[in-house]
Amino acid sequence: MSKHSCDRDAVLLTTLWDRVLHRLGDGHWHARSALSAGMGGATGRMLRRFRHMGAPLRFDAARGVRLEYPLTPLVSRRGLAIKAMRLFEIDSTNAEMLRRASRGLRGPRALLAEHQARGRGRRGRGWATPLGGGIAMSLLIPRERIDRRMVVPLAVGVVLARALHRMGLKRVALKWPNDLWVGGRKLGGILVEARAQGVVIGVGLNHRFPPGWRETIGQPVTSLADEMGALLPPRARVVRGMLEALSPLAGGLAVEWREGFARFDALAGRTIRVQEASGATWDGEAGGIREDGALRVRVAAGERFCHAGDVSVRMSS
Repeated sequence: MSKHSCDRDAVLLTTLWDRVLHRLGDGHWHARSALSAGMGGATGRMLRRFRHMGAPLRFDAARGVRLEYPLTPLVSRRGLAIKAMRLFEIDSTNAEMLRRASRGLRGPRALLAEHQARGRGRRGRGWATPLGGGIAMSLLIPRERIDRRMVVPLAVGVVLARALHRMGLKRVALKWPNDLWVGGRKLGGILVEARAQGVVIGVGLNHRFPPGWRETIGQPVTSLADEMGALLPPRARVVRGMLEALSPLAGGLAVEWREGFARFDALAGRTIRVQEASGATWDGEAGGIREDGALRVRVAAGERFCHAGDVSVRMSS
């Protein structure tokens, strides 16, 4: 497929998706023809593609198409604390932001995607974002604005946990080094990547799972919809709150993260199992975070320290 065809397809997908959010938000059945103006006969194919991506669409030969539950826009461009770009579909927002930075883009800028097919987590793990059901965002910050004394992934976790707490998610917690947790289940993740062109902060957050999606994930997970019910804020409000929380860091202000991390620490005082890169495993009691971001673990012989790039931490069974 030519680049021109790919670009045209992306424009059509974005246009149709915006119509789905606008016209099907009432939960009623709508004729496909109400969505198809300017689509060149591709509406049915694209709607099936949306459902394959995780959008909660239902089809009926007589009644048309509807959403199984309301979906909201990903971002409202008015008054955002940091200028944001929105894409419909991308492999990974972090990967795309790094590509754009290598071509001359300078921050602070945010990039959001409606659907992330091959998002990346720590240690190469995947992070898929269902269409309309998650928030996939990357923030580019100039390197010179990052305080060298600050452990960036932990500082980002603290400011995001505070933002979610202000939105009403009172049980939000942080699992060292880069996960947002509620009740022992993963709500979101953070991936920070530094290059000469800048520091990219990637955030993946579960807003609402489509039917059957949760069963495809190989770990206990939760979403804002699961935890907040009728108080669930729209995705655009969550994005706005996240960008407002991150804007001081993007502006070069240091974040005092240690006290905040202690407040939200999900592991403190818990028995955990540590798996080293070599495959060796051992158990201990999590004892908080050191100034350099290392996890303190109390063992029979004293205290050991874990660094984020070297180990994987799980609750001990």
